[in-house]
Amino acid sequence: MSPTATDTYLVMASAGGAPTPVGPLDRRTMKASYCSHRDADGEVVFDPIYFGVWWDRGDRARLDRCLATKRQLGANAVQLCVQGGYGGYMNGDTYDFRGNPQKYGELCTYVRDSGFIPVILLATADGGTHVEIYDGTMQRVLDATAHLAKDAWYCPGYEINLDRGGAFNARQQHDAMLLIRKSVGDDGMILLWLQPLRCTMGAYWGSNKNAKPGTPDWNPTELKWVTSESNPSEGAWVEVEDPAGGGEQEAWYIEGGLEVDGLWYQTDHGLNSPSYANPGETPGLDGHGQPRYYDRLIEIADRFLQPGTAMPGADGFVDSSGYTHGGVCPSHSAPDWFHQSRKRGRPVLCVGETIPYEYTRNACCDEAVWVCSKALTSLGITSHGCWQPEP
Repeated sequence: MSPTATDTYLVMASAGGAPTPVGPLDRRTMKASYCSHRDADGEVVFDPIYFGVWWDRGDRARLDRCLATKRQLGANAVQLCVQGGYGGYMNGDTYDFRGNPQKYGELCTYVRDSGFIPVILLATADGGTHVEIYDGTMQRVLDATAHLAKDAWYCPGYEINLDRGGAFNARQQHDAMLLIRKSVGDDGMILLWLQPLRCTMGAYWGSNKNAKPGTPDWNPTELKWVTSESNPSEGAWVEVEDPAGGGEQEAWYIEGGLEVDGLWYQTDHGLNSPSYANPGETPGLDGHGQPRYYDRLIEIADRFLQPGTAMPGADGFVDSSGYTHGGVCPSHSAPDWFHQSRKRGRPVLCVGETIPYEYTRNACCDEAVWVCSKALTSLGITSHGCWQPEP
């Protein structure tokens, strides 16, 4: 009997599984579970909103119980943000510590003192918040949290790139990274969080020469057309002030890109994500019975991971170009983006967001979370944002 698509996926996901993490905290191998588990009361824990709202209410006991649940899961990092609110989550409650960054600093310190790695978001990167890089707002948040530099990750915001709906254009992304490094020194570790499937601060606004994209009125950004050096018939719209001129690899080797220690990679949503609603189902699969989200993730892993890294979950994977992959990085012929010397070393590839969009909407079961966690480990990923161990 031939294996079903479900069988094929579960076999792939089981390759190279890892035990629940234990031992001293290591920011480079953190296991966050920022929107991928429930608390003791059965409520979804969307870390930044959950911790922000309950801290604002002064209910430390509730947070203590939540951290106990995280310890049981083997999670060792907590994502925090200076302000927040998310639709109907927690009945639409919001909080905002920008006017009192010291209170946010105390929350981040509480998380550190409780034995977890704080993942500190300095802004939301919602539309219009780019001004916070320059008007002192982000600096005040940094001042309130810089004492945690040896223990925390620092991130300028969620999904920050303007070319896909974030708040910061490429110049502003670099400026934010430079500001963070100036405040946290060499000890602080800086995280880059981009829109789904993106892995570089190099801006890209599309490839239709006859349809110049518009940029938002609240952050007008001048674009220019550049032609591909290898194929004059191809090109792209890039930002005039992008320090990398749209270059993907180049963005990691100049200005603010040189200060970044890790990428918080985000998979796509829906059928192109790792999530599924009920135990025994699968995420969206391609014609080979493989999870669709593998294709782009393996492509990025081949560029970011140290050559020679074991990737048993990639062995036999057939990508969208028809190439069959092996089980060691690079799993297929691909450029190593970080073969050159870089002052912060090779950045960590953290697969940060996988299932939260569905999980907050009760459209993703816990089985999907731990199956995805095993699958990522099998692809050589050691830093997770949506971690759950297999029960």
